[in-house]
This record gives sequence, C-alpha cells and structure tokens, in this order.
Amino acid sequence: MAELFGFKFERIKDTDSQEKFTQKSPDDGTVEIAGGGHFAQVLDQDGRDRNEQDLVRRYRDIANQPECDSAIEDIINEAIVANERDQSVEVITDNLPYNTRVKNRIREEFDHVLRLLDFDRFSKTLFGIILRFALI
Repeated sequence: MAELFGFKFERIKDTDSQEKFTQKSPDDGTVEIAGGGHFAQVLDQDGRDRNEQDLVRRYRDIANQPECDSAIEDIINEAIVANERDQSVEVITDNLPYNTRVKNRIREEFDHVLRLLDFDRFSKTLFGIILRFALI
C-alpha cells in the first residue's frame, strides 16, 4: 500500500472466490455436445492424420457428404460456363514473345487437346474430377 497526496493505492483483492455461472472449458480436446436435453463429451481421435494419403482419404470421405457434394456442384456450375456459340476456355497468346506462327501452333494444339478430351461434353465432369480428387 502506498500513499501519495492523500490518496491510497492498494492492490485489488482476488475475486476468485465468487461463484461463476459457467463451467471452465476443458483443454483436453473434448467438446460438449447438447442433444435432446442430454450432454455428452466427444474426443476427436482422427484429428491428427499421419500422412498426406490419410488426409486425401479423409477429404474424399467428407466430399461424399450431401452438403459438401452440393457445395462442390455449385462451384463446378459457377466455374464452367456453357456457351453454345463459343468455347468455354481458350488460350491467349498475346503477351508471348514468339512470332505469329508459333502462337498459331500453340492455339491449334490447345484446340486439339480440347477435342481429344471432348471438352464441350465433359467439361463439368473433368473439372469435378479435378476439384474432388486432385485439389482436395
């Protein structure tokens, strides 16, 4: 306790003795789940996957859930635009430092790859496969 110019400076007393209306949350990885008026605790044992293959397998399982599948379908429908008069993708070679002959050859090969993939018919399927399995 210190006194200065007639004022007293004291430490605030510890107020831990007051009763609290919430319980302290545990730090052991468990989560309380309220369901039907009952409380339970769940321990997530799959929280730490051992390697990348386990993560890929887990993400693929998650992608099979209806909510996630619906979200993936929304992403695919927004990403691939179907246009009857024009291609949905094209290669732009304007800024390449090559002559016109090389640029035309690049465009021809790109169009050839699209024909081999039958991209007009299977673009959404191909993009969905890439999104579901390669990127996840």
